[in-house]
Amino acid sequence: MTLYEQAVAFLNEKRFSEAFPLFKQCIGIDGISQPDVLFNCGWCLENMGNSGKQALSYYLPSYSSAQRDELKFHAGFRYSWILIEEKEYSKAQVFLSKILPETKLCLADSLILRHAVYWFAFCLELECRFLDAIDYYRKVETFNGEGLALEAQFRKIICLNQVGNLEAALQSIDEFLNSPTLSGDDRLRQSELIRLVVDEKSQIERALTEA
Repeated sequence: MTLYEQAVAFLNEKRFSEAFPLFKQCIGIDGISQPDVLFNCGWCLENMGNSGKQALSYYLPSYSSAQRDELKFHAGFRYSWILIEEKEYSKAQVFLSKILPETKLCLADSLILRHAVYWFAFCLELECRFLDAIDYYRKVETFNGEGLALEAQFRKIICLNQVGNLEAALQSIDEFLNSPTLSGDDRLRQSELIRLVVDEKSQIERALTEA
């Protein structure tokens, strides 16, 4: 078993602290995919409980040098996600704006793509680019994945309220409240969102009455 194969074996067994030094030794070795090695170094660091910022120095060169669309997107998303966790939303938005147009059809129904689009919309919302955020939240609503679609629908309602499109916000609220009941953890989150949406509806109706 080669050094790289042993590192991959440890990775598959979630033995990240053992896999990381082996992957690190593979950096610069001819015949081993360096973008994969760099990505795996970053992934190990994330899962070892280290500061996510340590992984950035591996994900960025992995993204920059990757030839495969899927690896390029995954490295780009992990890089962006760490920025989001560090609350560096503006930087995350800029990077997500780079990787989303590069997405190919092979990723069209992937969970990671759905999350990338959602968090891109969220970053736009935080920058008060509400109309742009609404467009991307609507894209998330069209994906399979009920829980995330509900999150996007809720954020869209907030954005519609922010831009003063109260009629559209009320229409979205009615659609939200008529959504099918989800299961498992999604159902618990759905109940929380319903309470928030009902509060939002009351505020909007009150604003319309007072107008």
